Amino acid sequence: MIMMNCRLLFAQLVAALLLLSSGCSFFDHEEDWQQRDIIFSGRPSGFDAAHGIYAINLDGTGLVPILTSEHDAFTSPAPSPDGSKLVYQSSLGATTLGSRHYVVHFDGSPLIPGQAVIWSEKNFVGNRARWQDNDTFAFVWCPTCEVGGTVTHGYEAWIVNKSVRELDLGDVVLVLPGPDSTYAVQRERDTPTYTGLDVVLRRNTVAGWHELIVAESVSYGLAWSPAGDELAFIEGGAELVVVDTLGIEQVRHTLLDAGARDSLLITGQLEWLPDNTTVLANRTRLGPRVMNRETMIAVDLTTGSVRDVLSGDVRFEMAWNPHARIDPVP
Repeated sequence: MIMMNCRLLFAQLVAALLLLSSGCSFFDHEEDWQQRDIIFSGRPSGFDAAHGIYAINLDGTGLVPILTSEHDAFTSPAPSPDGSKLVYQSSLGATTLGSRHYVVHFDGSPLIPGQAVIWSEKNFVGNRARWQDNDTFAFVWCPTCEVGGTVTHGYEAWIVNKSVRELDLGDVVLVLPGPDSTYAVQRERDTPTYTGLDVVLRRNTVAGWHELIVAESVSYGLAWSPAGDELAFIEGGAELVVVDTLGIEQVRHTLLDAGARDSLLITGQLEWLPDNTTVLANRTRLGPRVMNRETMIAVDLTTGSVRDVLSGDVRFEMAWNPHARIDPVP
């Protein structure tokens, strides 16, 4: 059974970054958080810390804090496909351009003895990193953006392995590595007659990049199916849509009725679970001074039914835990 406390966190994760001065409050739990179904960031109801990283089961049980702080933000956890590594973002050491990525072993121990963390040299604005394989992840960087700014163009896709290099994917706001040298991206298109996000597949071939627009005018949020043959995204902040890699619609579920769309919105990232029938999303309650405005929801792709998993007041970013049981609970 794994027990982690604040002293272990200091020793293994962040000694080189002086977390002792950051107000760290790493929670000590007897439960084995590494077996929980979902690893996520946000601020669940009942927790007063800033953005933190937590684990929970899909049925809403077993909520465990992993890494939190009253002063610094820990966000966007993403386990590698084999569960050996964990990349996350932290405001520690960040500049006005945003947070940085940190990569550790899944249990929080350093990848290199004597080195607390490894991070990408590029600061980060946008969404969590996505793994291409067990040693490589991609993310989006905005060299002209500042936290709290309004710049909406100039995003760049980068990939991290033993080095950090730019991907030739154009101005994109989200990048998801897929099978066979294919990247699914969301790209802003702003013309006199159209403003919105497109879902674009870009495949690197011997003849160069081949591009196919599979959806237009979508909301933020995109996920590959476990088999890599379909994509899920949100349309109009209210509908979950699944298309194949040719852009042919396979599934459409209305998650919010017309009467609810003035006060609710489906927002943020999506996570398609390995049971192939469940997609995690966020439902946001609109309006000032709304308590517990964010809800993590599980959508059944077969029936379109929606089940609440967890509520909080900071948007959740979710990732399936490769160490969890193979078949998630329904």
